[in-house]
Amino acid sequence: MKTTLLNNSGIEMYGMKETILASQGNKLVLSALESTVNILPASPEVKKALMDGSSIESFEDVLLNETVYLNEKKFLTEYKKLGTKLINALEEQGLKLQHKITPTKGLVITRKEGVKADFAKKYFALTTREYNKLSKDGFIDEFMKLKMRAHNRKMTEILKVNNEYLEVELSDIYYDEDTAYYNFDIHIRVKASADMNRMATIRELMRAIKEVFKIARAQYFKTFN
Repeated sequence: MKTTLLNNSGIEMYGMKETILASQGNKLVLSALESTVNILPASPEVKKALMDGSSIESFEDVLLNETVYLNEKKFLTEYKKLGTKLINALEEQGLKLQHKITPTKGLVITRKEGVKADFAKKYFALTTREYNKLSKDGFIDEFMKLKMRAHNRKMTEILKVNNEYLEVELSDIYYDEDTAYYNFDIHIRVKASADMNRMATIRELMRAIKEVFKIARAQYFKTFN
């Protein structure tokens, strides 16, 4: 039990879940508890998890993903430990990543993907003169953004991760004048879990994160090669 990561409100919710689980055979008590749950100032996810018969461990994970129930200082300390272990392990395998840790998002791992602006030149078989003219007219910029947004919509569908530990988001397109690349970021949020610093969990996270990037690269090459 990682109740040390919960604040007083979280510990109270944890205790209520224990009471509900202990009352499973008593319909009268459960009905009274359900009435209490229904009027709690809690999110629908927490209310559902209180009454759905799920384990105390899975309920704890629900609480850990809602900042209102967190002991922020201890929570961020645990996430920093996870971030250090996970990023070091991934970088040892050749993945260059950025990461940040915040109370609202937890650990977010980011990788940038980009396409050189002259992709449009090859795509339309343009001469340099034609390409330069269309660039000045704004056509190249508009085309690249539309092309990449379409790519990202498709990739978002492919990358819907059915994983209890991860959420994946893609940023909007942005242009880097220094490199002449149109870029987007793949953000992987590592959801909080009571066992997030166990080696078995870290190994599973590594496998899942590497799979996300593998799928993303395959879709990238399919679209832009």
